[in-house]
Amino acid sequence: MLRHRLITAAILIPFFIWVTLALPSRYFAVITAVIVALGAWEWTGLAGLNRKWRYTGVFVTIVMMGVMAVYVIETKALYALLGIVVIWWVAGLSWVVSYNRKPATSPCAAGAATLAGGENRLGRAVVGLLVLVPAWTALVALHESGVYGPNFVLFLFVLIGMADSGAYFAGRWWGKAKLMPNVSPGKTWSGVAGGLWTALLVSVTGGVVLGLSWEETRQFTIVGLVTTAFSIVGDLLESMYKRQAGVKDSGALLPGHGGVLDRIDSITAAAPLFLAGLLLAGIPN
Repeated sequence: MLRHRLITAAILIPFFIWVTLALPSRYFAVITAVIVALGAWEWTGLAGLNRKWRYTGVFVTIVMMGVMAVYVIETKALYALLGIVVIWWVAGLSWVVSYNRKPATSPCAAGAATLAGGENRLGRAVVGLLVLVPAWTALVALHESGVYGPNFVLFLFVLIGMADSGAYFAGRWWGKAKLMPNVSPGKTWSGVAGGLWTALLVSVTGGVVLGLSWEETRQFTIVGLVTTAFSIVGDLLESMYKRQAGVKDSGALLPGHGGVLDRIDSITAAAPLFLAGLLLAGIPN
């Protein structure tokens, strides 16, 4: 399993660096749209849709990305979208917390799941749209945001990847208190702390490498920490739906890693929050 995981990572990491830094934004948008479409296929499976409706869900996801590309990414509507998405992820956090308070079979957890579309297949599919499409929109908008754009996208991937690794090792070495055992039994509060400390170091380093001023680096670090915190919410939300579906992984497309959603769940929440934070901070000036 570890060998497969390392081989897959050795292929994917150079590929994403090349896609992010070497390709024009329109090609970056197409390739990431394919990845999101694969994620939509897996999400519709978690939602319990049959094959015909799963294809419909993927088609709707692609259409919505097209709408975002034409009417949102390069317009002021992007700001409204990001505001809505921030509220959505705060609500997502509240659903995950409510679900964790009691076992999944309890009325409290069932009520929280219903609120998030958990007891309704169509509702679950709609949640998938809210998770995937804004994340793609944010990534493409960030990539198109000027000469810094591709570097910021790459930094985001590095930030989330390094924070995830920091959380893993901190949780393995010191983790005892579980974060949300009814949602994701493997996550601990020590892991959260390790991930945030790693994000702090990565963000400060990133600000220096990107040539930001001291004040910009300070704001950049705050954005990085908030982004990392919400990346955990993205991970937990997908874990909640996997537990409801009774599966360990969202798919088996990536050997050693599970499905596409298992790799991008953190990015789904992180990307919109990161872009919103940069815009609020005015980085770069």
